Amino acid sequence: MSAIASVRPRRIAGVASFVAIASLAATPASAALLQGTMTWQSVSGTYNGVAFTNQQMSITFVYDTAAVFLQSGEYRTYFANGQGAAGEAIRVTIGGGVLSSAALDNLSGNTTALGAGADYMLFGAASSPSTYLGDLSVLYNMPTTPVAADKLTTIWSGTTPNGAFVGAGRWSSNPLTIGGFTLQLTAVGSSSVGGWSSTTFTPTVVPGAGLAGVMTLGVAGFARRRRGC
Repeated sequence: MSAIASVRPRRIAGVASFVAIASLAATPASAALLQGTMTWQSVSGTYNGVAFTNQQMSITFVYDTAAVFLQSGEYRTYFANGQGAAGEAIRVTIGGGVLSSAALDNLSGNTTALGAGADYMLFGAASSPSTYLGDLSVLYNMPTTPVAADKLTTIWSGTTPNGAFVGAGRWSSNPLTIGGFTLQLTAVGSSSVGGWSSTTFTPTVVPGAGLAGVMTLGVAGFARRRRGC
């Protein structure tokens, strides 16, 4: 895992077994671009200096499966300046009105990575699109199907009752910047529920853009017809 992996247990004491909830059989992605979302419950921290407690947080990534590679025993893909494939920035949603699908600013300090191991998913800080610094947030005890090599390249979803953050110090050293303000998280208990889901990425159509194009085309055609009279 990372240099600070020793601070996070691979199994959480007191949990005799775990059940993967709503785990779906992995199916091959039908496109090179995937959209994946990591979700944690009971998140606490600060944004723009204002504290929030026990909120759900989701982080959404758009990435090219061709950019996933094996590094230090994990499969990773990087987001330079917090920006993903197709011009889509990493987006963060935190309940309680804190953030709603807010895009990471295009800054070097937002360079991050998404990673997968045999039974975990992680979100980590990076100093470049190939240099991993350490774990920001992790989902433990994830389903072992699909295997690690396929977790970031197939369409699947799964939930664990033991999703956990690690390294409040890492968040302190490598906070995210959103809208010019700092987001920091504090560690949560091992009982925090978390999950992952992925799907093919479909670009958002801006309302009215197609109509404007049709109107422009129509006006040009009318002008040509007038000149031909």
